[in-house]
Amino acid sequence: MKKVFLASHGSFADGLKDAITFLMGDLQLNALSCYHEQIKDTDALSQIIDDEIANLQPHDELVVFTDLLGGSVNNVVAQRMLQNDNIHVIAGMSMPLVLEFMLCGEDDTKTAIESSLQRAKESMVYVNSQFK
Repeated sequence: MKKVFLASHGSFADGLKDAITFLMGDLQLNALSCYHEQIKDTDALSQIIDDEIANLQPHDELVVFTDLLGGSVNNVVAQRMLQNDNIHVIAGMSMPLVLEFMLCGEDDTKTAIESSLQRAKESMVYVNSQFK
């Protein structure tokens, strides 16, 4: 089973989850909005991630999209990824990226991530140049 988390500074993760749920219904996303209300600091985030890891079965995978490569949220999760082969961390989350991943239908997580990254990059367009 894949457990998918959106993790960010501030309420970005909650907002992204809300927008995706509005468009697509419940896709079983979990939001971790850090330094905001429930997750006050990196210790609290570390505890949540550690609890999730402790509940993983050997065949389970934890996929965590973070907002900023090298940011504190990304770093906390990446530290756990280095110690656990069934954790995947993707920085630079966006709505197209998360939607591509959630809807791609690919069973292999690494392949799904790589494909979703490529398709999300293609969705970033300077619209003015399309019309002028």
